[in-house]
Amino acid sequence: MMTVKELHIKPVKKGGSKSVEKLNLIRDFGPEGDAYGGPGERQITLLGEEDLKGLEQDRERGLCIKRYTANIILDGSTAELKEGETYKLGDTAIRITAERKRCYPECLIVSDDRRICLLPGAARFAAIEKSGQVKTGDTLTS
Repeated sequence: MMTVKELHIKPVKKGGSKSVEKLNLIRDFGPEGDAYGGPGERQITLLGEEDLKGLEQDRERGLCIKRYTANIILDGSTAELKEGETYKLGDTAIRITAERKRCYPECLIVSDDRRICLLPGAARFAAIEKSGQVKTGDTLTS
């Protein structure tokens, strides 16, 4: 069981994210009011607090670390969330559709430091299987 710590939407594409207390998740779309919502396999993004702590050291050099904002920040690490699994989240249901995000070759962590960025392995993408609301403090369970 993991607990929702933060919720975010991006009201406009390429704009900043907005922290919210609750998200209305719409089946086959994603978060209501999110400019990136729509059909497909990547309707919401999830990341763990532990994963974020590991990324802090790379914030200045990482290309997508500055750009990427997860819709849902959970306590712990998202490593235990497996592709294909369905989870209850608040009064919604989500299915993990991808366990990785693409890393950009022009990222300085990869090109100059020649090491692996933690973000691609920590990011999780999901599709909304059941519409509903999720709030800060809600739990994610299998």
